[in-house]
Amino acid sequence: MFKMLDFLRRYQRYFFIVIAIVIVISFSFFGTQATLNAPQKIKDRPIGQAVDGSKIMERKVGQMSRFLSTDRSDFSLVERGAMPNYFNDGVIRKDLLGTGVGILLVNAYFNDLKKELEERMIRHKEFRPYCHPTAPFISAQNLWAQVLPAQKTNLERFLNEVEEMNPDTFALLVDLYLGESAFPPSTLREYLMFQQKHYDWIEEDPSLARANLNLFQCRHVQDWFGSRFVELSAQFIINAALIAKERGYKVSYEEARVDLIRHGYESLQAVMRKMEISEEEIANLWKQQLHVLGMSEKEAVEAWQQVMLFRRLFKDVGGAVFVDPHVYQTFYSFASKTADADLYHLPKELEIKDFCALMKLEFYLDQVAKNREAGVMLPQNFDEIAVIKKRCPELVEKRFLVEIAEVSIGEIALSVSLKETWEWQLEKENYELLEKEFPKLAVKNGTDEESYFAALESLEPELRNQIDTFSRKALVRTHPKWIENALDQKHMTLRKLSFSKEEELSHLLSVAALKGELEVNPEALEARRKLELYTADGEVYCRFHVLDRDLNETVLSFAEAEERGILDSLLEAHLEEAYPTERKKNPPLFKTEGGEWKPFPEVRTDVGRYVYADLLKNIEAAVVKLRVQLPGDRYEDLDGFYPHYRLFSHMYTAEREIRRLGDESLFLKGKALPSEEGRLPNKEPLDTQWALIKENKVFKNHEKSPWFDSEIFAMVEQSWSGVKASERGDLFFFQLKEKAVPSGNFETEMEQGQAILSKEAECSLMAEVVDRLKQTEAIHLSYDRAQRS
Repeated sequence: MFKMLDFLRRYQRYFFIVIAIVIVISFSFFGTQATLNAPQKIKDRPIGQAVDGSKIMERKVGQMSRFLSTDRSDFSLVERGAMPNYFNDGVIRKDLLGTGVGILLVNAYFNDLKKELEERMIRHKEFRPYCHPTAPFISAQNLWAQVLPAQKTNLERFLNEVEEMNPDTFALLVDLYLGESAFPPSTLREYLMFQQKHYDWIEEDPSLARANLNLFQCRHVQDWFGSRFVELSAQFIINAALIAKERGYKVSYEEARVDLIRHGYESLQAVMRKMEISEEEIANLWKQQLHVLGMSEKEAVEAWQQVMLFRRLFKDVGGAVFVDPHVYQTFYSFASKTADADLYHLPKELEIKDFCALMKLEFYLDQVAKNREAGVMLPQNFDEIAVIKKRCPELVEKRFLVEIAEVSIGEIALSVSLKETWEWQLEKENYELLEKEFPKLAVKNGTDEESYFAALESLEPELRNQIDTFSRKALVRTHPKWIENALDQKHMTLRKLSFSKEEELSHLLSVAALKGELEVNPEALEARRKLELYTADGEVYCRFHVLDRDLNETVLSFAEAEERGILDSLLEAHLEEAYPTERKKNPPLFKTEGGEWKPFPEVRTDVGRYVYADLLKNIEAAVVKLRVQLPGDRYEDLDGFYPHYRLFSHMYTAEREIRRLGDESLFLKGKALPSEEGRLPNKEPLDTQWALIKENKVFKNHEKSPWFDSEIFAMVEQSWSGVKASERGDLFFFQLKEKAVPSGNFETEMEQGQAILSKEAECSLMAEVVDRLKQTEAIHLSYDRAQRS
């Protein structure tokens, strides 16, 4: 220590000299940094001619480009320490891209922009939206799905489907850009942080507060579409301003200056969140903004004069469109006629879409109906549960309500270190296990730890990764505490489970002590302990807490059996079993040219046609009585006629009874049975699954509906429609309650129509302007940029 102090004292003079030199150099450099960072001057020169034959100067184009490249909505620039242009209220965002004018402009000069746009697209495709690291449901994607579904759809389409940059791709990017304007990153962040704090069990993501949530990480329009697009926009506005002057439009210098200051005033109100802004505050902003833009006051005002001329040219064209109120009155009086109707239709689960669904329904009825008779009416009486279970045990269930957490071995294995993996692999019994699992390792003839390690290191990387993955999983299985700790970190979710046959899990759930229940039965306590760490396959481990159970066996409804896929396998086995018998009735249909029986999968539909031949005849007979015409191709198109009319007689009978009894009819679905929180819902009786759903619908004449068309307005109020089939084949009927023709001045509709026509007028003008730009070659994107001095 003393030696060090002595050394410093001896040579302190030299240290002071070195420090002084460094300080002088630092001041020399940083003293000139402001000059180095100041906007560099351009040796001005003409780059071509404008539409009126005048010269377009490079400096003017550069100034306009800088002015347009950011606007007051680019708040995320501030996070990066940059300053957006608070005096630009969104010329490119609103006036070009928001109106569709910008897309027409890009289409006209797409070849000049394509290379840079392709570079942007490659970078954009690497983007992945924010997702919370431990709670994936807290994500930008999920928020877009709730607040702005089109944004989520457009982004998925761009990331997963778009393969090349073309005008359609550019238009898609514009939709995404405008979508972000409607739901900006600052708002997205607030929503995400609120969700994160809403759940106590979620660990906060420290990076969320500062994460760049902008789409594609783009903070301004140049990041989105490139500098050439901004320059194209600048040259277009300069030329459009000249055309506006030719047509007599004028904007004074003072008018443009006042308008600019007004935009700055509004920006400060938003940023500072106060209504009154002092003159000193706006003056400071004005001075700072000009410095950032590298423009004088005169240059900024002149640039805004050109913007205002461009705006007046296009806004006047749109505003000149006249909408006749009488036309709107007549049109909307017709289009907005409404019909209030009570609609009756089958539940979605009974919408028989094809022949396979028809066979599944028929197979289900054969298993559960009591004294099943030939015909097409749905049964109201069902066999005893014991009889159904003997006939088809898959349709009988026990129900449980549980809380469940689950974790995969692979997920836990990710946290196993390389050191722990190697130590496990180099143990003799574990290495021998690896040799059995991976025969290529066995040929290495390892005999001790050193040779084991050498053998593993000599393997190709892909095989070595497979062995490491296997080893980590095996190591995790030997540490139940690791699995328990991982389950502790998982959120418990509520789930209903059911079992059609006795198995280990159903037995444990049946006897285990309920959650929070005091229990002395050793078997119940042991079952609850086993459910704390349960696995059926050694890959996924679960923790179950039993909240409620119904040990009385119940029969699945058709919808439940269909949803769980039970009927698919049962019908498949039933048809395959019937195949040997049915093929004897018509051998040529089921034989190949070589005389061999065709494989069952090839003839499955034909087998079903024979097995359910009587049903098809019964459907025909029933609907003929109800004056339905039979199509001639019904045998060839089994997915067409029969599935759609299988329940026609049921609907016809229901319609007659509902007319007579109204809401008291048993054909109508009643109120759902009450259920308690944390308890299994009560099971509905089987016969209620055939009940119809009643919905009140208001049909407007200009809307497209699967249920109604304009013929409803020819009906008498309180009359019934009779049974109909929609375009999708769904059966329904309705009662017309009342018709109405709305009155009013339709101001909202007129404004919408005005906006649409104005946009079309602006696009028409744009086409005219682009033609002139092309003819006069007034856009110059290929010139060589002057060297900065």
